[in-house]
Amino acid sequence: MFLHAKHAATHYKTIILVADDTDVLIISLHLSRTIDSQLFIRRGTKVRVRMIDVGKLAAVLGSGVCSALPGLHAWSGCDTVSALASQGKIKALKLVQANDLYLQAFTDLGSSWNVPTDVFNSIQAFMCQLYARNTKIVGANSLRYHMFCAKKGQIESGQLPPCEDSLMQHTLRANYQAAIWRRSLKTCQTSQHHQQDMAGNSMMAVRSKSDGWRVYQLQMSS
Repeated sequence: MFLHAKHAATHYKTIILVADDTDVLIISLHLSRTIDSQLFIRRGTKVRVRMIDVGKLAAVLGSGVCSALPGLHAWSGCDTVSALASQGKIKALKLVQANDLYLQAFTDLGSSWNVPTDVFNSIQAFMCQLYARNTKIVGANSLRYHMFCAKKGQIESGQLPPCEDSLMQHTLRANYQAAIWRRSLKTCQTSQHHQQDMAGNSMMAVRSKSDGWRVYQLQMSS
């Protein structure tokens, strides 16, 4: 879709994308500066149509937030990545807008196919504030234990934040999705971690934390 829009921008001053998908809006905001036409998104039904001026909305949000949106949207829950229970997107967005460290972390998420340690540490601290706004705790395991003790064990597991290991797997998946979105203008996306064998089999696996939390290709043997 965005490759077509980029090509159409060489001939037309206005581009209208017809889509009700939130993913399309997020990618549009992220890419709005790279498509040299006025970009609109047409949403709704025949009797109730809504036109979104992507350029105007991007200007209101600011370039920094627009750059962070693919990572934040994927991490906070989308079609391919689960969401944290009871943690909405508006709350997450406001927290990112108020903290430059978190803004940079989600800007970096999806920039490469790996998740650097400093990015994960920032996202881990972000998650802690998402669950406990004024906490000084920056570790997922510590916050999980603290919340469990504070309720004397009388708390549902879904109300607790994920442990560090689970959070990393969640972040890796969000990173992979955000990386695909960020490369929407590339004709052929290639991940160093995703390969197919002669039979067309495709396999991905995750290394242990001691190996730096990287996604790697798993060779299948016959």
